[in-house]
Amino acid sequence: MIGPPWVNGSPPASIVADRDVVQAAAQAAGATFVDPLREGWFTGPYASLIGSDGVHPTDAGHRHLADLILPRIAQALGRR
Repeated sequence: MIGPPWVNGSPPASIVADRDVVQAAAQAAGATFVDPLREGWFTGPYASLIGSDGVHPTDAGHRHLADLILPRIAQALGRR
């Protein structure tokens, strides 16, 4: 399961709470949990991958998400 990402290193409390609920559900189900907030998927040099609305990823941002997620899916399926 993948928690929510955020557009910078200071997510609002509601996003952190959402992450915590998803993480607890993953643990309860025995599933792997990935934490984009802790990993800073859109912080630092990746902040530019958020569009002009300040919320949604650009096309390059979506590619960045795919580059982060696809290897984890492959690993979970036993394909490295």
